Amino acid sequence: MAAGLAVVVGLTLADLVLGNKMTLGGALVLTPFLASVGTRPRPVCLVGGVASMAGTGLAVFDGIGLRETVTRVTVLAIGTGVACEAARLRVRRERRLIDLTSIAEAAQRAIIRRPGPVVGSIALATCIRVFGGCGRRGRRLL
Repeated sequence: MAAGLAVVVGLTLADLVLGNKMTLGGALVLTPFLASVGTRPRPVCLVGGVASMAGTGLAVFDGIGLRETVTRVTVLAIGTGVACEAARLRVRRERRLIDLTSIAEAAQRAIIRRPGPVVGSIALATCIRVFGGCGRRGRRLL
């Protein structure tokens, strides 16, 4: 979220410094996407709202018409909605991964046996039976 807000502030200041030579208000649509990389959906919406207000202010400052201002704010609103949805999907995927990890750890504990007995600091070898392709049986020390 901080990165998105920092870019909003930087673009706004750069647009104000450049004056009418260049308008950077259109680049504000990238800020919600930048915020959605590592934040939850609510802060992404906050960054989108701040970007919309900054874009409206810059449009008035740059002296562009009402039609272009409405277009910019509409594009910012659509971009914010898409970025919020992307953040929501990412958070949901992270939760599923956490759930899957806990299930995998429980299955691993159930499948993997404990190591063999230890006497003092010496681990005793255990035997396992290995069945090869020809039906022969052999023994191996672990």
